[in-house]
Amino acid sequence: MVATIKSPTNKFFENEYHLKDLLTLSVAVTRINNGYVKKDAMIDEDEDGVDTKLPNLFIINNNLGIEKFKTKRIDKTLAKYYPVVDVLPEDSENVDHMIRYFKGLSMKAIKRSISDFEQSILSLINKEFVPYKDIGIIASLPNVYSNGLKQKAFNKLEKSLAKESEHVGTLHERGEFNVELLHVKYIWRSGSYLVVAKDINDNLIKFFCNQSGLEVGDVKSITGYVKDHTIGKQSGGPETYLNRIKFSE
Repeated sequence: MVATIKSPTNKFFENEYHLKDLLTLSVAVTRINNGYVKKDAMIDEDEDGVDTKLPNLFIINNNLGIEKFKTKRIDKTLAKYYPVVDVLPEDSENVDHMIRYFKGLSMKAIKRSISDFEQSILSLINKEFVPYKDIGIIASLPNVYSNGLKQKAFNKLEKSLAKESEHVGTLHERGEFNVELLHVKYIWRSGSYLVVAKDINDNLIKFFCNQSGLEVGDVKSITGYVKDHTIGKQSGGPETYLNRIKFSE
């Protein structure tokens, strides 16, 4: 049993759990799920219709305070839907780093640039025990932390490239570009992907597209309409914006 219950009650939903234990369990669940699955997400199934992924919060809930999971007395049929999580040493190694990372949100709070979600994280991360009602937030933190580190690394790379970047292509004309993808983010508002890339000369190129399956590190040949030559607000250097993108086969 990973989570430690403070002042157990007869009502499961009134229990509280030790922050570090709960974070460690959340990291383990993220590992076995190969990422974060939201509680309202579709459950993946294999070709035989067998569930292969469950929401992280679902798995965490079923590993807290339930005797059959502590003793692992659980039949094979139920085990498919209620997996018992074995926490590995590697799962607990980064928990202290995570806590320090999220406590750093206090600087954003001082500057009043913090979101409601970040404020909730900051409130929980400074507690020793977490109430049951807030487990959903804790369940998402390993993924938030991982994405935050990736974003920080990308921002550093983008600013470095921007120092030598130059505008490419002819404005308001189509051009051909060979690019390496540096950042791919789905934008819910537009229903498309924002892609940041560099060409063979390390010039920054950005565009939106509907192409799914794009991964950071992919090398692509594309054609696009040169919409604008700008100075990036974040990078501080020359950036070329394309639209009407077509990927070569």
